[in-house]
Amino acid sequence: MAESEARIVETILKTQARADGTFKEVMTRLDHNLHGGLEDLTDGLAAIDERQTSLEDRMKRLEEQHQQAVDALTYLVQELRESRVLRQEGEKKKVGGEEVLMHPMAG
Repeated sequence: MAESEARIVETILKTQARADGTFKEVMTRLDHNLHGGLEDLTDGLAAIDERQTSLEDRMKRLEEQHQQAVDALTYLVQELRESRVLRQEGEKKKVGGEEVLMHPMAG
């Protein structure tokens, strides 16, 4: 009986050693995969951050260009209004002490 018990104990120890080896191998692979996944995730987040910064910069430039366009259009509208008023009213000049309305084309 001692011999069969010894074989059983030996089988149990071998099985346990294999299980321990398999467990360590699985844990090593899992650890490697987790680290690789974290590196990929970190790289992905960095790329997203770069794109966001780039988009924010582009938005800022577009807002500046938009404001410049609005300012230019505002200026042009004001110039057109003033031009229209001059054309409608003509230009007032003093001739012989009197204020005379001149046609804009009269010079």
